[in-house]
Amino acid sequence: MANLDGPFNVMKEVKDRWRSPDNPGAGLYGKTTSGTSRERDIFHSRFVYDGSNLTIKNITLGYTLPANLIKFVSRLRVYASVQQAFVFSKYKYGNPEVGVDFNGNSPGALLQGIDYSTYPVPRTFTFGLNINF
Repeated sequence: MANLDGPFNVMKEVKDRWRSPDNPGAGLYGKTTSGTSRERDIFHSRFVYDGSNLTIKNITLGYTLPANLIKFVSRLRVYASVQQAFVFSKYKYGNPEVGVDFNGNSPGALLQGIDYSTYPVPRTFTFGLNINF
């Protein structure tokens, strides 16, 4: 999101990049010379964020109706469930539970905690009925 080597969408902070000794910008983004993206964009302290989070992953609520309520039905249960219900975090990108490397694979021991644009975990709602005859 800060790659200045080509025609990419970038973060708004990049507009205040270094342009010349007379116009050094904010000092966060360096020169735009081709091939400098690793030096400029990946291993830099400006990309260190607090990834601590509290996640409530699964909530299920259900109710089993009394057995004598409906004829021909011995048991009827109604339920609703939500997965990835709440994520409490100050992490400003998609998923504080980073878990893939630069190629989309599971990271090795040396890449734990590095976010290469991990997809956010979707919030899923499920509603259902369990009927026993």
